[in-house]
Amino acid sequence: MPVEAAEIAELRRMRAAEPDLDLGEFTLLKTLEETVGYLIACSREIGSDESDMVEALVRLLELPPSEVRDLEKVLRPLGYRDVCDRLRQITGRRKHKLVPL
Repeated sequence: MPVEAAEIAELRRMRAAEPDLDLGEFTLLKTLEETVGYLIACSREIGSDESDMVEALVRLLELPPSEVRDLEKVLRPLGYRDVCDRLRQITGRRKHKLVPL
């Protein structure tokens, strides 16, 4: 199930409402790649769609396509094919912004 614009808007609203939110175990993660790997593991544990979760994070962080492509290059050799396919889909050939929702 693809991520919808309303979901991203709600996440941004929640993020703005609690700027000092305690991130718990996420504070131990130093890189985007580590964070995404952990997010994928958590998504699998709770039975959530890992591609949707990663897309939501990437869109929430408003990463440029170049960073998303770099992330995909790290994750693909690790076997996260579905997530990488989604990342490639939302970057397309764009240079400045991700494919709109």
